[in-house]
Amino acid sequence: MAPVQSIMVTVPPGVTAGQTLQVQTPMGLASCTVPPGVQPGQTFSFTPTAVPPPVIVQAQAVEGCRLNFHEQ
Repeated sequence: MAPVQSIMVTVPPGVTAGQTLQVQTPMGLASCTVPPGVQPGQTFSFTPTAVPPPVIVQAQAVEGCRLNFHEQ
């Protein structure tokens, strides 16, 4: 897994310190909290938590086992 790097986040208008933001990272969406004293338009450094890659498995039907699929 590649090392996790810090990301610079710009606080959007209307967001204040202590609020949680959703940030797009190279690994997907991550949540971060605006630190105290940081105002809209200012930036802060955020280091996302490393998320391990998903494990892909292949399912196999077992004889006598009934599978039901439901659309979502």
